[in-house]
Amino acid sequence: MECYKRMKGRTDEGVWPYLMQLCSTELITRLLVNLSTRLLFHT
Repeated sequence: MECYKRMKGRTDEGVWPYLMQLCSTELITRLLVNLSTRLLFHT
């Protein structure tokens, strides 16, 4: 996943939690989009 690749090499303690939050938000959004598109295509 791109956001995890972006995080590599950045272990700044100030930046890390922010990046982790960004990645989890991105993942959750992606999951929701995948689920909704699946539901739309299955009906």
